[in-house]
Amino acid sequence: MKLSLVLVMVLFGAIAQAGTVSLGVNFGIVTGNQTNMDDLIASANADSSLGPITTSTFGNAFEVTGILGYRFDGSAIAIHLQPSYYWNSEDGTGQTGAFNYELNGAVIMPMLRLYALENDFLSLFFQAGIGWGYLDGEINEGVDQTEFGGSNLGYQFGLGLNLCYEGTHCLNVESNVRFLDIERNITDSSTSSGTHASGRITQSTADRELEIDGEDFQTTMSGVQVLIGYVFKF
Repeated sequence: MKLSLVLVMVLFGAIAQAGTVSLGVNFGIVTGNQTNMDDLIASANADSSLGPITTSTFGNAFEVTGILGYRFDGSAIAIHLQPSYYWNSEDGTGQTGAFNYELNGAVIMPMLRLYALENDFLSLFFQAGIGWGYLDGEINEGVDQTEFGGSNLGYQFGLGLNLCYEGTHCLNVESNVRFLDIERNITDSSTSSGTHASGRITQSTADRELEIDGEDFQTTMSGVQVLIGYVFKF
């Protein structure tokens, strides 16, 4: 976290000096397995008193990122701050009502970027960074509903391309590998009086750890991130 704050301070301090500023936005997907969420869905689907339910297991998440970057004048080094919004959900129904599962959150990931190969049209770069993310979740199984959340530090690295017109308007394509697991989630609120319809939630008391089968309920923002977007350089 301290390193992230230092990188942010350096970024904004550098803007006052000569160099190139980048502003833009990316859209894309993030792979990854939400194992504990999928466990709940599978258990509810296998219970003859509840299912089969129409809810699918979790697939790829969606992510939108902002881009604020600064490249030092005459250097191949740049600093980028890419805050992002992450969301993933699966909705369906069963014999006792709706079976909806949702995750959404944000990541702040300052990164150092190295431009390794360039010409007037194309720039190839490598990047890596350390940051922080949080993820809120909701489990809705019939009459049982629980809201929870957690956060953690993480890191990512990757590579990408800028394809630019007149050096100013650029198509940005990048792929990163992110490691950001949330191993402990805290319950915000719950209407469940027991183990939830799926029978797997063993603790969902407000302001205490959410548990599945007596273990911490875990979520993740880790995975392969693939993004495409627009960048304006000046």
